[in-house]
Amino acid sequence: MSASFATPKPPPRDYFVPNFGADKDIMDAQSHIAQQEAKHGTWTPVQDSLTGAWTLPSAKDSKYGLLQMESQLGDDPICSSAGCSQYKHPKQKDDHKIDYFVPSYGKDHDRIHTDASLNTAENMLGHKWNWKKDTSKDPPKDYFVPNFGMDKDIADSLGNLKQSVSKHGSWDLPKDDWYVQTESDPI
Repeated sequence: MSASFATPKPPPRDYFVPNFGADKDIMDAQSHIAQQEAKHGTWTPVQDSLTGAWTLPSAKDSKYGLLQMESQLGDDPICSSAGCSQYKHPKQKDDHKIDYFVPSYGKDHDRIHTDASLNTAENMLGHKWNWKKDTSKDPPKDYFVPNFGMDKDIADSLGNLKQSVSKHGSWDLPKDDWYVQTESDPI
């Protein structure tokens, strides 16, 4: 038998591809864009001629009127930098039944077949699987861990923090139930 190294015939190129029209999600997206542009004006991204990168108009741009300016927004009256506490609701009574009777229809068929396969394999091999945990192979504990000093990334982060504190002042974290700043903190 000889091997053939001839170039295979190319696949057909000009075959019929049905056109089912635009996808519903695409049509919905185009409709929503048209509605928003009718309300707020046309949104026109600009492509940089050198890099080819697209510059998108800012949502704060007054031409588009999408958001208030940052100076008008102010702080969130409910949330702080530590998180939002308005979502901590008291425990409420469940609105669904619990502790109800669940009938038992016996072992699942997959479980029955798995047990039968295990028995067949053990009988064929003449060996029963020992299901007890082998504690002799537990990983070692209390072993020596060398200290190679502070990681470079941590040292860089602490240096950047020190520069920032010297420029802007110390950063006092808000006191709450998950973190309390102590004197030993590096800030």
